[in-house]
Amino acid sequence: MNTAIPSTANNRETGLCLFIKKFKTAGQHYIYDVHSNEIIKVSPVVWDIIDHFDKPVNSIAAKLKEKHSKEDILEAHKAVKNSILFKSPGNLFPAIWTNKDNEAEIKYLFAHSGINQLILDLTNRCNMRCKYCAYSGKFSFERTHRNKNMSRECAVKAVDYFIEHSSKKEQAAVTFYGGESLLEFDLFKYIVEYVKSYPRDFIFSLTTNGTLLDEEVSRFLIDNDVSIDISLDGPKSIHDKNRVMRSGSGSFDSIIENLKLIKKLDRDYFYSKITYRPVLTPPYDAEAITNYFYNSEFFMPIKNPIQINPVSTYGSSYIAEADKPAAKQQYKKNHRKLFANYKKAITAGKYDELRIEKTWFRDMIELIHFREKTPLRERHAAIGQCTPGLKRLFVNPDGKYYMCERVGEHFCIGDNDNGLNFKKISGFFKQWVEFFKECSHCWALRLCKKCFYEVQQDGKLNTERKESLCRSTLERLEVFMTEYCEILEENPDAFTDFKPEDFLPTFGGAS
Repeated sequence: MNTAIPSTANNRETGLCLFIKKFKTAGQHYIYDVHSNEIIKVSPVVWDIIDHFDKPVNSIAAKLKEKHSKEDILEAHKAVKNSILFKSPGNLFPAIWTNKDNEAEIKYLFAHSGINQLILDLTNRCNMRCKYCAYSGKFSFERTHRNKNMSRECAVKAVDYFIEHSSKKEQAAVTFYGGESLLEFDLFKYIVEYVKSYPRDFIFSLTTNGTLLDEEVSRFLIDNDVSIDISLDGPKSIHDKNRVMRSGSGSFDSIIENLKLIKKLDRDYFYSKITYRPVLTPPYDAEAITNYFYNSEFFMPIKNPIQINPVSTYGSSYIAEADKPAAKQQYKKNHRKLFANYKKAITAGKYDELRIEKTWFRDMIELIHFREKTPLRERHAAIGQCTPGLKRLFVNPDGKYYMCERVGEHFCIGDNDNGLNFKKISGFFKQWVEFFKECSHCWALRLCKKCFYEVQQDGKLNTERKESLCRSTLERLEVFMTEYCEILEENPDAFTDFKPEDFLPTFGGAS
């Protein structure tokens, strides 16, 4: 059952008052109740009659007489009607809304919260030609590689605007992005030193392919405590298949040599300031990637965060259409392997030893374990989409402002000369609420995170992409809820020591 009871097609006529999702593990039956946001363990008879709750109880008993006695069905039916699952018809579904759809509210939000992170796209140039790159020409709605660099004047203007409008509650975060940002190393150095001239603390991070981390660059990063995200896809056989230089040669050997240099210069920095971001591509050999990082003597004892990111396939010729069903099955197989590792570690109290699996299943903890167990309100704010420019402000080489590095140069929200366009940002939320108004009838209403990157094409909300996101999200959430309950069945205290603050977003760019 993929929607609420009643279904969106006939709920007005049936008079039913359930807004739920059924799922089960190998040994137990569960119902997720949208109104209370609770996951409830139920008996098999309750689990069965829920599907027929739009019928009279005697009709249900007749239909299920081969499975359950009439007495059990009557008792279960009464229990459901007296439970938190049963609601009055008038307030079953909420209205989707936002308070960010007016310019004054947006201005107030920015004035009192401030921007958290500035991301400077120092250059569109890159010394590599990764086969799955968003700018490789294999994505129909993305630009291709180009030779455009940010000027010093442009970067300084962006920094000045950011610091003037940055959050006063948090450390200001400045991230450098590309292309390959270290192709503009002189500008990178200048901006770091310029930012540090302001009398406050800053967090610096850099997204890099790792091929230009020579001694001069590495010493500067270490001396200035710059966190780095490196795109390392795993062992040489996997990495060099896609992450190639412009000449077509692999990049693995040069990256490892550079990492060895950093480790030699400062071991503490090597283990504490580097995040690895493998891109998982068909045949999705996650096991080979985890074995590489966990068992390689060079990385041991592995302490670095490792964030695997599945390759994007939407609108891409990277994976042929005919191969996508097989790739999906491969992906599921790898997910099951990762979950087996995760479940084994977390039920044994060894969660902290995980480096790959804990990031892969992070959303399960954020969305399900830390869900807000409060009554569903009559109006529900569409969750998941950040306020454009508030969490992250992405500035391209021309000084134009965008939501973040994931969205890239889609949906401009301002520029260096005029600052943020608050009218356009509030207008975005008006479109957003209208675009997702049907979510009010979806069982995943309170668990689904929706990002503009996942539903846009050429800077506009795209219905086809939304439908694709909905299908994958519903499937993913059902899997996560099932896996979450599987863990609790083996160890009811598995998540007891987890704290919400440990799952707050970290600053940094994407691979």
